[in-house]
Amino acid sequence: MNVLEIIGISLTGLGLIGGFIKFIHDFEKDQAERKAFEGKIMAILDKLEAQNNELLRQVEASKEDRRTLDKRIGIVEESIKLSHSRIDDLNTKLDKLREKIK
Repeated sequence: MNVLEIIGISLTGLGLIGGFIKFIHDFEKDQAERKAFEGKIMAILDKLEAQNNELLRQVEASKEDRRTLDKRIGIVEESIKLSHSRIDDLNTKLDKLREKIK
């Protein structure tokens, strides 16, 4: 082996080592980019989960408001029925008084 062959083999070896180091570096860079992307996705998912929880809370509050309104409507309807009954009773008494007057 002469000096040129040794230099050629050495350069080839260094080229292979350099290529391997570049491959490892690129792999690590891809891993870092993937982790950063995963972090962004997780942040988005956390925001969506928070929004979903808020919407669920609002829906439950709306259901409770609806139940309260239904109770109030029931009370008003019962009051109207009682008022109609009173009016009917007063009309009956008024009719009796008119008959007595005649």
